[in-house]
Amino acid sequence: MEMKLRYARGISYSQLYNDGSDTVDGLLEDELPTSESVLWLTYIGNLKVNMTISQSEYNIICPLLFELDSDLQNRIVRFMGPIGQPTDQYIDLPPLLKTVEYLLNHSNSLRKDLTKEDKGRLFKAYLIFCDEFLIHENDFVNLKFNSADGMLRHYMPFALKMNKFYRVVDPLIELPKSKLFLIDFPKKNSQFASYISTYLKAKNCQSPSLYMLQLFSLADSLLLNEQKTNVVKIAPESQCVICGFLDNFCVNLQNGSSVVNIQEYPLYKVSDDTYCVLYIKFFVNKFFHSLLFDMAKELEKQKILGTKGVAAYVQLKQLVGQKFIEQYLFYNVVNRVLVSPKYKKVTGEQLSKIEQGLPDYYARKANRVFIFEFQGYTVECKDNRVQ
Repeated sequence: MEMKLRYARGISYSQLYNDGSDTVDGLLEDELPTSESVLWLTYIGNLKVNMTISQSEYNIICPLLFELDSDLQNRIVRFMGPIGQPTDQYIDLPPLLKTVEYLLNHSNSLRKDLTKEDKGRLFKAYLIFCDEFLIHENDFVNLKFNSADGMLRHYMPFALKMNKFYRVVDPLIELPKSKLFLIDFPKKNSQFASYISTYLKAKNCQSPSLYMLQLFSLADSLLLNEQKTNVVKIAPESQCVICGFLDNFCVNLQNGSSVVNIQEYPLYKVSDDTYCVLYIKFFVNKFFHSLLFDMAKELEKQKILGTKGVAAYVQLKQLVGQKFIEQYLFYNVVNRVLVSPKYKKVTGEQLSKIEQGLPDYYARKANRVFIFEFQGYTVECKDNRVQ
């Protein structure tokens, strides 16, 4: 099988300024309003995320040209050339988000509208970060793609590094897990029924279904809105439930961390009722995690958890892992696979009453024996190219 590498042009500072000497610090050292700068850059990123299959990046860069100063406009147009290619890349999410992180690490409280010159400086800073992510054409001489193994060896570190930005995410993936946790599981476990009831009462929310409806409607509206906006304003009747939940995600409300991490905190709080989604895929990924974090804070406030010297979130996460994920989800999966009544099945919970250290699930049918060990683990990364 013939292995052929295809590559596309990517815009960057070095592509536009052959002898340029700008630096990110130099471009952004004069005070730019953090809030307006973050809103503008993340809106551009959101346009990229919401591109349809019939669109190319020309649908983003062409209107954007009219927001930039004339010198930068002309340089980008010359780079495009008389005939543009649909594979040309003008908006690259990793360097764009790195530019946002730089602004957040050097944040200020200045508020003003951005001028064309301000936007030009922001875009040039983004272009400088683009150079870190580009592989230049002459570098391909040293790459050998004469076999599938050779391609994987060079491509996989790059693919893994980009996976967190480009993987497919959908709030509907979190929907069944949240439904099982908030609605189905409490019917089987009185301890978590009490936890969830306490949490929802503190949020003035009448039911788990209503709570889920508000959260997932918010995520869907962000992904599917026709205006492609990444800024959401919470209605007054929903603020009690939603705002406290969203505050857990906000990068500008985290006082304990010195380094900004927008993968962990993918929202920026603009005002009391308005939030900017820095990157929608990071936001969706944090849904279930933030639900547990928000619940732990409320249970700690009510002195239900966190009273024995262990953080409430740590306690809750351990209980969720044991009671919900292992003893509820895992057992249900096994029971749905081994459906025959001829199976003799014993759960790990039952086995632990006999002796510690026994399997997490045991099943036997005639002379066939199945032993299950439920294990959560992480894979060690030994290649710094994917970190």
